[in-house]
Amino acid sequence: MTEAEESKLPLQQVLQQSSQAINALKSHHKKPEVAKKDQEMVLMNITLKKISPKPSVKPVRLHVPHPWRDLSDNSKLSVCLIVKDPLEESKKRIPEISCLQYVDSVKGLNNKHKPFEAKRMLCASHDLFLADERVLPCLPKILGKVFFNKKKIPVAVDLQAKNVGEEIEKAISSTYMHLSSGPCVSIKIGTISQDTKSILDNLEAVIHQLDKKLPEGGLQNIRAISLKTSESISLPVFELKI
Repeated sequence: MTEAEESKLPLQQVLQQSSQAINALKSHHKKPEVAKKDQEMVLMNITLKKISPKPSVKPVRLHVPHPWRDLSDNSKLSVCLIVKDPLEESKKRIPEISCLQYVDSVKGLNNKHKPFEAKRMLCASHDLFLADERVLPCLPKILGKVFFNKKKIPVAVDLQAKNVGEEIEKAISSTYMHLSSGPCVSIKIGTISQDTKSILDNLEAVIHQLDKKLPEGGLQNIRAISLKTSESISLPVFELKI
């Protein structure tokens, strides 16, 4: 972390507190009364000083050095890709990726999933949704509120890229930030089954990127950070002293 970044957020303090928090979350996860899920997510919750003046439905991509999604195992990961019409023409540029289980065009999606129940079933059928960046603006109306409520808004990919396979794999291997109209941001930084160092490496990598991707001053806009899983309480690792 640069001196400028360090002045905005005490990285070593955050990492030290985060290491303790992650170990506590792991211990909690081992308790018999807690559901044991290897893919139980570790979440980094951020409280902002100032909310984003321009909330966006578009997820912000963040690189992590230790991805938790296994691209080769379609029994554990299902990805849906939405492409530009005509479908067959777009499919020609899509390489075979094991976890990419469903590819459809905007027209096909609209025709097959008009009823709310069809949208709900589509949303529940896949772990991650990707979309050609050229069709992303028209998807909110087609997909409906269920995708926003479940935080499964399609992630933009450049299907005109020189290496489409690499572009898709990068999108699947990344984590994402959703900037809403509120002061709270939640980012997945790993799974409880990963070792503490891997989760910490992911957290540090995310922090470096947040200085340019958080609104209203980057790291300077952070009031507090905490870590949790869906099965735990929130453990504070940083809080700005006012």
